[in-house]
Amino acid sequence: MFGNKDEKPEKPKRFRLISSQVINNVRYDVLMDRMTGVCYTSTHSYYGGTRITPMLDKDGRPYVDPAYR
Repeated sequence: MFGNKDEKPEKPKRFRLISSQVINNVRYDVLMDRMTGVCYTSTHSYYGGTRITPMLDKDGRPYVDPAYR
C-alpha cells in the first residue's frame, strides 16, 4: 500500500563521467571521484578487459579536478 518495504534508498553515485570516446573498439572514459576529486582514466576493450588508472599531475601526485577544490 505504501511502497515496497524491500526497496533500499538509492546511494549517491561515487564517480561522475567527465568524458567518453571510442577509438578502435576501445572505450576511453575520464571519471572523477565525487568524494576526493581525483580523476581517473578508464579503458574498456570490447574484446575483454577493463582498466582504471589515476591521472597524475606534473609532480606525480593524483590530479584533482579544479572544480572540486
